[in-house]
Amino acid sequence: MANQSRRFFLVNIALVLALVGSMILLPAMQTQAAAVLPNMVATLLSGGSTYTSTVYTGKVISFQANVKNVGNVPLQITATLTPPANWDVNDKYDNCGTLAAGSSCTLTWLFTPQTAGQVYLRVYVRGSYTDANGNAARITGAPAFFFNVLPTYSWQIVNNGSISTNTSTVPPAMLFPSMSVTLTGNDVATYAETVPTGKQFIFRAIVENTSNIPLQVVANLAVPTGWGVTQNMFNSCPSTANLAHKQSCEISWYFNPLVTGQVYLRVYVRAYYLDVYGNTQRITQAPAFIVNVVP
Repeated sequence: MANQSRRFFLVNIALVLALVGSMILLPAMQTQAAAVLPNMVATLLSGGSTYTSTVYTGKVISFQANVKNVGNVPLQITATLTPPANWDVNDKYDNCGTLAAGSSCTLTWLFTPQTAGQVYLRVYVRGSYTDANGNAARITGAPAFFFNVLPTYSWQIVNNGSISTNTSTVPPAMLFPSMSVTLTGNDVATYAETVPTGKQFIFRAIVENTSNIPLQVVANLAVPTGWGVTQNMFNSCPSTANLAHKQSCEISWYFNPLVTGQVYLRVYVRAYYLDVYGNTQRITQAPAFIVNVVP
């Protein structure tokens, strides 16, 4: 009987200790459950990719940061980035603000890259919150995105005096301007002529555009020593880049040779044109003609 009473007493003691233990552990479990656990995930997106995109100069691109609150406290979301050099910032859209636990928001930037090259764009996303002690705290993420910026090509086309501009992400075909220059004298010889002193000598440069690119033709010729000029130079070439394919024009000089001897007349013919980017370029020919002046 004494042994049964003793066992009953020990069982009761165990039950009391179990109850006391549960009373002690329960607040600790409640404290752990109420712990502040901030966390977020920031994902960058552009061109359908979350890590890299190929874009083109002069073209507007959309760049987004999607933020999800995966913690258990609300977060005040802010995001900053430094635009790359020669990138125009067109606009920014922010629908984040205070982000509840389990919610997502998106920040969007619109850019126009102006320079080709490779660029890493890093976004600093910050989530501000209040910790368990009532103090302001913050978590930060800094994901990066890789842009491969390719050039956008722009070139001009001249057609019947009208200039139009084309743009493409594909390089244009190379331009190969060309011309032929034929020199003639009084007898329409193409390389040499004999003329007497005191007789007018008409010297001509006939220029033909042998390419598909409109040309503006100018020519220069130094007057030989002892030669008189009987009248001003005649030029039928267009003053603008309008000498079309297979068209010809003529430049004439009028001389009176006064000194006997052989003279080389070298003409510098220059043809100006617009390249695919709208810049003025030039091709040059410098043919020569022999004049044998006799008494």
